[in-house]
Amino acid sequence: MKLSRYGLLLLLLCVSFTSFSQQTEIVKILNKELEKETRLRLKDPDLSTDTLWVITPYRIDSNVLSVTVKIKDYDNKYYTEKQEIALNKIKAVVKDINVIFETEPDAVRITQLPQDAAGTEPAEIRYSNLFFLHLYAEKQNEALANKLVKAFGKVGLKIEKRFWYD
Repeated sequence: MKLSRYGLLLLLLCVSFTSFSQQTEIVKILNKELEKETRLRLKDPDLSTDTLWVITPYRIDSNVLSVTVKIKDYDNKYYTEKQEIALNKIKAVVKDINVIFETEPDAVRITQLPQDAAGTEPAEIRYSNLFFLHLYAEKQNEALANKLVKAFGKVGLKIEKRFWYD
C-alpha cells in the first residue's frame, strides 16, 4: 500500500513539474518577443517615439501571468502599467495592430501609476477583457499565435487563434 502512495506522489510531482516547465515556455516565448519588440522600436524612426521600457518582464506566479512596463503616452507623460491575468481566463490570441490576449470579461487587472514629479498622483486600477502584449512592430508574425496556442495547450489550457491583422 505504501508503494502505491509513493507512486501517486511521484506521479503528481511529475505532472506539476511538466506543467511548470510548460508555463516557463509561455514566459520564454513572450519575453523573447518583448525583447525583439524593444529592439525593433529603437531601430525604426517611425516607432522610436513609442517608447517602451520593460520594468518586470513576463512572469507567471500562481498561474497568474503579469508584465510591468513604463510607457510614454501621447502627451509625453510617463506612466508605469502592470497587467495581470489568470492563465485560465485567457480565451484567444488576436492581432489588430497590437497582439492581444482576449479574456473573460473584466479578467485583466491593470494597475497604472502616473509618474508625476511629486509622486502624489494615486494609482488607477481598472479591469478589462483585453491583455495587451505590447507587440506591434513586427509584421507577418502569425507564427507567434501558433506557438502560443501550442504552449497553452501543453499546460492543458485551450486558447484560440482568431483574427490576425497587421
